Amino acid sequence: MNVQSPSDHDSNAIISDLPTLALIVIRVANIDQSAEFYSKLGLHFERESHNNGPEHFACTLGGTVLELYPATDKYLPTQTRLGFVVTSVVNVVDTCRNAQIEIVSEPKDSPWGIRAIVADPDGNRVELTQKPICGPVPRELLEVYSTESNYAVIKPPGRNFPGSVIQGDSLSILCETAKTIAEAVRDGTTSHEDFLGEVEDLLHSLVDRLLHYQTVLQKYGVSLPYSQPICENDFLKLTPDDDEL
Repeated sequence: MNVQSPSDHDSNAIISDLPTLALIVIRVANIDQSAEFYSKLGLHFERESHNNGPEHFACTLGGTVLELYPATDKYLPTQTRLGFVVTSVVNVVDTCRNAQIEIVSEPKDSPWGIRAIVADPDGNRVELTQKPICGPVPRELLEVYSTESNYAVIKPPGRNFPGSVIQGDSLSILCETAKTIAEAVRDGTTSHEDFLGEVEDLLHSLVDRLLHYQTVLQKYGVSLPYSQPICENDFLKLTPDDDEL
């Protein structure tokens, strides 16, 4: 007779025997304020009361019920950390900001997708994550005005004006330059010649790109999306030339 050990069985059958999370109860200092906060994240609560129990709010998330109960002398406000997957982290954070909700961490890329952290009325950190989109990259028809290397000018569908494409490596360089300038301001080293050189490089990179953008739009008779065009006089010399040293 053959005897199978647990490891011989299908792994999915073993996983299906694991418990699933069905209920989370959070005690809050102000139940209406907390319900309003979590509704800003996209949760939809219903006010409930079971038998002689206290009135509370309940929300169903997949197979899990999240309940907000008022804190008491016996049950103090819950200290925990929650995480929700949302459709758009940026949109939710903007909604929270407009509602004067504390933004602990602004949206940024992470190994788990776009991520941000906000604080609920009881000070709990609530993590918001936006999963990366899987599947093929959508293809759109673009209006192409210039394909010049690293200076492409295109107009995506739905936009009123063309835009200037910045390649990832160039964008990274611009960000590093801006970071260096910010660090110099923070550290009080803005009088150093290297600081002036970084400012000059950043300005010239942006002015050069914008001049190209304006030239391309003028060629095709497209109006600018801003009222004050930039010109070559906007190139500023902040550091001496090598032959002046």
